Amino acid sequence: VSRNHTLAERAPYYMRMAVAPDNPERIYVLNVQFSVSEDGGKTIQSGYRAGGDNHDIWIDPEDGNRIMVAHDGCASIANIAHLPSISKTKGLV
Repeated sequence: VSRNHTLAERAPYYMRMAVAPDNPERIYVLNVQFSVSEDGGKTIQSGYRAGGDNHDIWIDPEDGNRIMVAHDGCASIANIAHLPSISKTKGLV
């Protein structure tokens, strides 16, 4: 998918991608960092949110802003619309 190390830091070990059910432009990429694209993968915002070593994601099928991320520290539940912005990196392509 990408040679961006932020997005594929441990791809052989674990990596998860998901698309918000109510917005096909919002893509989540979980790995060591937690990354989000709001423009279909053209740009990515990444950072060490959630708990680090992010393994899985659940997105509320009725409200794509509500998510739960499973990570090494247990799980985090958040409304993505209320999270602070994080640094932008290259997109998926």
